[in-house]
Amino acid sequence: MRRFLLPFIGLALGLVFVLPASAQSTPGPSPSVMVASVGTLGRILVDGKGMTLYLYSRDVKGTSNCYDACETRWPILRPGADGKATGAADVGGTLGVITRKDNTLQVTYNDIPLYYWFQVEKAGDAKGQASGGVWWILTPGLSQITPAVQQASPSPSPAAGALAQSPSSLPRSGSTPLSLVLLIGGFAAAGTGAVAVGARLLARGRRRPE
Repeated sequence: MRRFLLPFIGLALGLVFVLPASAQSTPGPSPSVMVASVGTLGRILVDGKGMTLYLYSRDVKGTSNCYDACETRWPILRPGADGKATGAADVGGTLGVITRKDNTLQVTYNDIPLYYWFQVEKAGDAKGQASGGVWWILTPGLSQITPAVQQASPSPSPAAGALAQSPSSLPRSGSTPLSLVLLIGGFAAAGTGAVAVGARLLARGRRRPE
């Protein structure tokens, strides 16, 4: 009997020492939000894979206003399967989760909803920065939503301005447009010339002997 019990006792003792060690070596889930240095932007917030995160100027703290076509271009940062947001030790702010009006969950940073740019290709891309004057990267410690910036519209070229000039803006002579004055003058000159030619032909006809 003792011979059969010894292997089981040895197996039990092995499990006692092996299981805690394996549990400690298993890595936990990657954080939802981390900090990374990206080019000239410096230290900014990224997700666990290094993808740049953005805020939307038309949001208010704790509420997202990006849905439908907007959300297609700017996907939201979702929490993990447990519905919680996790962050690296140096994020410098408070992470949270809000429930959107479509009942999906979105991660927030200091109550600021977080998004991706749909054209991001790799970690470190920040092509969405300042898009439309309403999308911005976040720096560690940011606590207010960056306000929108009016985008400058391109000024028309001189040629385009000349083509767009309306007849009413052409120079006038008195109350009559200059173009009409020139046209009348042309007809008058042509009529005067025709009268002069007719008079000469008539005079020659009278001089002929009968």
